[in-house]
Amino acid sequence: MELEEYVKENHPNVMEEYNCFVRDFVPSVGSEVVSLIGDLTGFPGQSLEVIGYSALGCSMDVFIDFKNRSNGETYICSSVKWHKKVKLINGEFVLIKSVNFND
Repeated sequence: MELEEYVKENHPNVMEEYNCFVRDFVPSVGSEVVSLIGDLTGFPGQSLEVIGYSALGCSMDVFIDFKNRSNGETYICSSVKWHKKVKLINGEFVLIKSVNFND
């Protein structure tokens, strides 16, 4: 059993707190991340750079803007559960409340 599975099963309140805490942070502009899933870039393992943040839609959903380092293509990823789609390789985390949004 993986540690995450154990915590989910035996201490669900800890995982709930963790998920609430993680939602408040995003990788900073200029950070390098790697895609963990294929539906973001076509296949996992792509090196991406955080280039900004967008707020879209009526509910002002927050998205992280990425640029593929090898081909220059851009992608967006919802800030909700972003940590399950990309992994920070080099850079910092910032509070989502403190970021400036792209127009």
